[in-house]
Amino acid sequence: ERARFLITGLLSASGDTTSGSLLWTLCYLAEYPDVQRKAQILLDDAFGQLDGPPTFDSEREQAEAWAYIRAIVKEQSRLSPVSPTNGPRRCDADDVYKGVLIPKGSIVFINAGHILRDARVYDEPLRFKPERWLEADNAASVGDLLHDVWPFGFGRRGCPGIYLATQALPMALMHILLNFNI
Repeated sequence: ERARFLITGLLSASGDTTSGSLLWTLCYLAEYPDVQRKAQILLDDAFGQLDGPPTFDSEREQAEAWAYIRAIVKEQSRLSPVSPTNGPRRCDADDVYKGVLIPKGSIVFINAGHILRDARVYDEPLRFKPERWLEADNAASVGDLLHDVWPFGFGRRGCPGIYLATQALPMALMHILLNFNI
């Protein structure tokens, strides 16, 4: 009974967070129609001649369209992470941060919502700008960190839904943008 409860909770949590991320993405695309239009043009160029919808098999052949869609998803994750604070962590040793002692055993939270809007790292941090993830310098310095750590946590307590979200979100977004204007 307990295992069924845990598995059900795990599966429903991944669905809720993934759908929440998709909703935020659609809100940003409605607010930034130029981004939406660029994505639609890339998708139409890449998939307009196909007999069916995009599939994961098409990722290599339509790399530019896939890259831009993934950049949109990363930018949404940066601006509106579904979980703006990763789960609590216990300090395993005394630490000093900016002159303040954090004693061993203290419970701390990482405020990703603030970190991901840091103007020292992100140009125009409050602007929805997927292109930032396509620029080589910026993508190399923070791209993998953002995608792999902040939205999903890290370590053994990281979100097991990372693979569902990183595959389902871009695919769902492509299908929506190929068929609808937001």
